Amino acid sequence: MKKFLIALIILAMLVSIAACGGGTNDSVTEALHFGEVRQTLALADSAPVPTAPEPPAPAEAPAFYAMATGSVANYDILMEAADDFSHTAQRERHIIQTAWTELETEYFDDVISNLRQIPGLADGYVESEQLSRNVFNMTMRIPAAGFQDVLFQVENLADVRTSGQSAEDVTDQFYDTEARLQTRRIEEERLLALIEAADNVHDLLELERRLSSTRLQIETYTAQLTNLAGRIAYSTIFVTLFDIAEEEVIPIAGPTLGERIGGAFGDSVDAVITAGQNFVIFMAGMIIPVLIWGAIAFVVFMLVKRIVKKFRNGANHTTV
Repeated sequence: MKKFLIALIILAMLVSIAACGGGTNDSVTEALHFGEVRQTLALADSAPVPTAPEPPAPAEAPAFYAMATGSVANYDILMEAADDFSHTAQRERHIIQTAWTELETEYFDDVISNLRQIPGLADGYVESEQLSRNVFNMTMRIPAAGFQDVLFQVENLADVRTSGQSAEDVTDQFYDTEARLQTRRIEEERLLALIEAADNVHDLLELERRLSSTRLQIETYTAQLTNLAGRIAYSTIFVTLFDIAEEEVIPIAGPTLGERIGGAFGDSVDAVITAGQNFVIFMAGMIIPVLIWGAIAFVVFMLVKRIVKKFRNGANHTTV
């Protein structure tokens, strides 16, 4: 009996499902979809709340940045750390370019005029110039990018006697100076903070002394960097221009016949005058010895004369 009742109930359910047709399918679909939504919402509620992604961990800071918050006693180590960092940092090459050229031309003034125009047209400038009768010297500063083009223009204005170029790599010097400058600026900031917190006069005076020394070094490094940057950005060209028209040797005409005769007569007169002068000088030098020897000779002569006279007188007496 129970089995029969169960069979009837199942049959009734199948008839009901067949009668409802597609509507039942829609209801089932909606029920399933609603179940999925509820399940999704439940999972969302149970899931952890998403957070913003953490930023990438910063690269390890150089040692000298960490030491900047330490004591004043660390400043010497800080300097060494800055030097080490400067050697490992990514660097751009810095080159100082220099050229020198000697030119010669017959059109001296025209070439000088053209030389003076070149730097301005290349966004450079004339650093110095000097003009003499037949030589012109100029020092021009040219942006590094146009260095070779300007040098080519200069050497095309006249004939080249000699020329040369050099390139000095100052990368290490530039970045070492830059790192030292950065270190000193950090040191300056730290010293200013310590000065504000100083609680006795002795520490305050010592910190101010070190601050003065640090600022002097900052000025020195800044001047060095400025000089290097200027020489890197603007290459130097030394130009020497010679006027070959002024260098031509003009032949000198020889003396005429009259000039030669007059010259010979003048030479003879000069010779006579010179001989007379030499004789006078000779006599002036000999007058004292002549007088002395003359006096001696006169005395001897008088003595001999007297002796001879006595001898004659004695001979006469004997004869008588």
